[in-house]
Amino acid sequence: MKLKGEIHLFLIRLAFLLVFLWVLFGLLFGITTMKNNDMSPRISAGDLLFYYRLEKPKSGGMWWFFRKQERNMWAE
Repeated sequence: MKLKGEIHLFLIRLAFLLVFLWVLFGLLFGITTMKNNDMSPRISAGDLLFYYRLEKPKSGGMWWFFRKQERNMWAE
């Protein structure tokens, strides 16, 4: 009976670990390989890239107004 309970506990922990890893690397972060040599010499083709998925894309046409040293400035 003790062995059966330990196996059950192990399977529950394994399921939680797999769900956690899926959320971490499926929804929050991503891992991919560099397809070409466009970022050479720092990143070469075949290197593993670790990236953040939840960054909001910047949409064009948004204007920001702010003050800097008593001057009004516009930025797109």
